[in-house]
Amino acid sequence: MQINNNINLIRLNNKRFFLLCLLCFVFVIISGFLSCFNTAQAATEIYFEKNNKENKESKEIFVGDIFSVDLKVSSIDQEINAIDGTVIYDKDKLEIKKVKTKDSVFSLWAEEPVFDNKTGKLSFVGGVPNGFSEKNGQILAVTFLAKKSGNSLVGFQDVFSVFANDGEGTVINPWLKPLPLDVQKKSFLADVDKNLLTYTTNSNNFFKYNIFVFILILLCIIIRLLVIKFWKRNKNRKKKINKYKHIEITNKRINKK
Repeated sequence: MQINNNINLIRLNNKRFFLLCLLCFVFVIISGFLSCFNTAQAATEIYFEKNNKENKESKEIFVGDIFSVDLKVSSIDQEINAIDGTVIYDKDKLEIKKVKTKDSVFSLWAEEPVFDNKTGKLSFVGGVPNGFSEKNGQILAVTFLAKKSGNSLVGFQDVFSVFANDGEGTVINPWLKPLPLDVQKKSFLADVDKNLLTYTTNSNNFFKYNIFVFILILLCIIIRLLVIKFWKRNKNRKKKINKYKHIEITNKRINKK
């Protein structure tokens, strides 16, 4: 009886050990799969960044404002060499005025950026010969006009492909991050604040300019006074030298007599 109990206990422990090993194995497989999936998603990222260079004073967007948005790519773990995509935007609230590729990391364009404000789409196909594997690489700079107030979104069409620089044209599914925008109605107070801010900025610039001119004039006056003082000192010195020479010559004449 005791032997049978021991045998059953051993079998039970073996089953528990086997189940524990199986669970650990499944956990490792799932963790590895999720880790690879997350890495693939995070390896290449396409996103928008609002450019405040043209309007540093205000981060808000009002109807009638013209603002710039940079389309960027970050791909640290995976080197890429081509991109084929379409940007979509709310054609009722936004209108593209121009698209720049001047500072783009992509130097070859199989299809130059083309936009259509009637459909609200911007399409392009670009490439980089030696590949790209860095952060914050600029793809395009897009200038928008805010036409109508309300919440809007600058995003991506479903088909947006990035290609790896591996010689095989492997397609990468990037992590796409759209840009939400809030276009506000233009009010009288907003115009007053904006004009006041512009006036203050211009006043500060004018004040700085006046200070610079004043300092420049003051330096010129100081230099002129120093030059005049130096010239007078030299003139008096010459007079003294001539006087001494005249006295010396007079004394010599007297001594000769």
